[in-house]
Amino acid sequence: MKKIWLIAFVFNMLVFFLPAMDLTPPVFGIKAGFDFAEGVFYVKEDSVTYGLSLFTKELFPTLNMTFKIGKLSVAGGYSKLNSPTLSSSVSAFSSSVSSASGITVSLPGSTSFSKALSLFCEYEYRKKKSPHENRTNQKGFIQNIRLESIKINTFLLPSFDSQNKIIENAAASILAKIKTSKKTSLTAAYTAGLFFLKENIKTAWFFNEKNDKYFHEEQLFCQNLQLGFLSPSYSNTSIFSVYQSPFGKLDLCVRSENLIKLNKTSINFAGFYATEDFLSGNQKNINAQLQAKAGLHHTFIKCISHADKVIPLFINTGFNSYIQSDFTDILNLKGSAGIRCTSDYFTLSATAAFTGTYLSEYGQAGSNPITISSWSIQTKEIFLIKAFKPTLTQSFSFSPSPEKEKRTSSQKLLITWIFPKNPYLSGNLGLSLSQKNGIMENKELSFGISASYSWKKIKILAKVNGKIL
Repeated sequence: MKKIWLIAFVFNMLVFFLPAMDLTPPVFGIKAGFDFAEGVFYVKEDSVTYGLSLFTKELFPTLNMTFKIGKLSVAGGYSKLNSPTLSSSVSAFSSSVSSASGITVSLPGSTSFSKALSLFCEYEYRKKKSPHENRTNQKGFIQNIRLESIKINTFLLPSFDSQNKIIENAAASILAKIKTSKKTSLTAAYTAGLFFLKENIKTAWFFNEKNDKYFHEEQLFCQNLQLGFLSPSYSNTSIFSVYQSPFGKLDLCVRSENLIKLNKTSINFAGFYATEDFLSGNQKNINAQLQAKAGLHHTFIKCISHADKVIPLFINTGFNSYIQSDFTDILNLKGSAGIRCTSDYFTLSATAAFTGTYLSEYGQAGSNPITISSWSIQTKEIFLIKAFKPTLTQSFSFSPSPEKEKRTSSQKLLITWIFPKNPYLSGNLGLSLSQKNGIMENKELSFGISASYSWKKIKILAKVNGKIL
C-alpha cells in the first residue's frame, strides 16, 4: 500500500512539473538470466545496446567456458594497457590496491549506448580441493602450494581504417592464482593486445622526436605483466608494460602499488615511471613522467549507548598525497586529509585538499619554491532513514591567483529512496547550488526514477532522468 501511494505521489509530481521539465530520453530494457545464458537489451530514443552471455559449465560440467557478444564493457588488464599511469586524483580515505587481473568483460548497462560491437571468449580451469592440500605446518604455511585457478581469454573489438575496412583490435590474457597459505596468495597475469593506430598528420606533436612527427595508420602491439601478492598485512601489485612505437622502437613503463596494514593503521604508497613519451593502447598520449602517491590511514572504534542499544562508531582518519614530475624543474603536488564517522544510521565526513607546484629553480634562489593554486574544503552528511537516504554536501574552494582571487562554493542536497520488493522502485531528488565570488552562478533541481518488475527469469525495467530548474 505504501508503494502504491508513493507511485501515485511521484506520478502527480511529474504531471505538475512536466511543463517546466527538461527530460532526458527514457530508457527501457529487459534482462533475462538462466543457468546457461544471460542477456540484456536497452533502448533509448534511436539508440540501442545489447549483450548476450553463454555458459557451458551448466551443460558440460567438465568444460567451463564463457562466450559474450554485444556492446560489452571491458576492464582489467585491457584497461591497464590503455591507462598504465596512476590516477592523479587523491582521496583522503582511499587506501586500496588494484589487483592483478586479466581481461574482464561485462554485459552493457543502461548507459552504454556508445560502445561498439565486440566479442569475448574465456576458459577457466579451477582445481578441485582435496583433503590433503590444506595441511599446514607449525608456521601456518600450506605444505603443498597449490594452483587455485587459471583463466585464458580473448577479446575482439572491430574498428575501421581510412578506407572503411574492418580492422580487428584483438587482445588476450592469461591469469593464474596460486595459494601459498590459508591467508596468502600469489597472482600472475599477462595481457597482450594488437591495436589499430590512426594516422597522425599533425606538424607539431608532443613527442621529443627531432625528425618526422608523421606516422601512417597501422596496428601496434602492446603487453603488460602483472604480479600480485595478497596477505592480511601486506599487498602488492606490480605492472611492467611494453608498447610498440610508430617510430620503430619499444617504450617501457613500470607501476607498483603497495599497502601495509598494522592493526587499525594502514600505509599505502605507489609509483609509476616512464622514461619516454609513448602511445597507450587506445592512442592516448602518455608523457615521460614520474608519479608517486603515499597515504596514511587509521581507524578508531567507539561505542555509544542509545535506548538500551549499543551503537558502534567507526572513525576513519586519512591523508593522501600525490607528486608528479615531467623531468623538468616543476613538480605537481596534490594532497587531501579528512575524518569520517560511520554508524548504522549516519555517515559524517570532512575533508580538506590542496593543489600546487614546486619550482626547484626558485628554491635554489632562496624564494618560496611552493605555489598553492587552490584550496578546498568539503563536508558531507549521509543519513539512513528506513528506505530513504538524504545526503547533504557542502564545498568551498579558494584559488589565490596573483591577478584575481577566485572563491567558489556549492551545496547539494540529494535524497534517494529504494523499495527493493517486486516491483522494485528507486529514485532520487537533488538540489544543487553554486556560487562564484559570492554571486549565485547556477541552481538546478534534478530527479531520477527507476522501476523494474521481475517475472521468473525475466526482468523488465525503465528509468528516466530530468531537470526542473
